[in-house]
Amino acid sequence: DELRVELTDAPGIALTCSDPELDNDSGNLAWRAADIFLRATKKGGGARIELHKHIPHGAGLGGGSSDAAAVLKAVAEKGGWGGPLPAGVQGRGLAMMRSFGSYTAALAEVSVGADGKLKMHRIVAATDTGYAVNPLQIEMQVEGSFVYGLGAMMHQEITIKNGAVVETNFDTYPCLKIAEMPKVETIVMPSGGWWGGVGEPTIAVAAPAVLNAIAAATGKRIRTLPVKGQSLRA
Repeated sequence: DELRVELTDAPGIALTCSDPELDNDSGNLAWRAADIFLRATKKGGGARIELHKHIPHGAGLGGGSSDAAAVLKAVAEKGGWGGPLPAGVQGRGLAMMRSFGSYTAALAEVSVGADGKLKMHRIVAATDTGYAVNPLQIEMQVEGSFVYGLGAMMHQEITIKNGAVVETNFDTYPCLKIAEMPKVETIVMPSGGWWGGVGEPTIAVAAPAVLNAIAAATGKRIRTLPVKGQSLRA
């Protein structure tokens, strides 16, 4: 079954999820959008999160919908969702999550070469932390979150051999390299009324946005992390 959630606060935009394990709690879908691909892997489903344009107003998201819709709409508009792809870009992907009291969303632009090598061209991120004391510091924290989240997606894993952890330092647990890091454009959009987190919330949308972009570019869904050693071509 397919569950469609239309955002009444973002005209013409809706989320669609095709995960048969989802219940009918539309708010639950919105907040858990970032981990859909992980739950689908565990359950063997074919979950899909997409953002559609030109859809009439519908039921809405329930409580907190204005904040959730605002960050999603911000990255969709700034990232050119629904428009032509820039030269060299093959696919766009979206993700949105409420985490640590903040609303975050991301749009990723990627390409996958004939050799299966991934290039992440650009990330557009939006965050609503409620209050924002130092917007520039928030912007830097968001950029750092993507370094962390994309590094985990690309390379990082912990393995055990003979009862001990194999990866003991950064020579075996590599960080994301400068050449791999995409450009990050951050939209800080505090709506006031509460104090949300900054350092970790955007980590949650890093991998889902890029993996959705890979699927858009190649037609292949990646179900396990990290992506190193996997074929990204369908």
